[in-house]
Amino acid sequence: MARRTWAAIRPDADGAVDDVAISGDLFRLEKMARGVWWACIYRGEHRTCFWFRIVKGDIIVTVTEDSIGCHDDSGRAAPAREGGAGNDA
Repeated sequence: MARRTWAAIRPDADGAVDDVAISGDLFRLEKMARGVWWACIYRGEHRTCFWFRIVKGDIIVTVTEDSIGCHDDSGRAAPAREGGAGNDA
């Protein structure tokens, strides 16, 4: 049986990162400061990176790099939002 390859970042109704499913060779998570984490999934020479921040009890996720080429496979229409999915500005 062939291994399924995942590369999806699904936004919620407001366009913020809601669900991430990425297969890869390596997952790296590093605490940068109190309430701030950096994570990266590597696939060969490509990677997808995230910042995780705790703001007023909520976890905010921002995609900062995506050379793997992830996409939204939820089938929902993307909301009109400046900066796209993952931009929490």
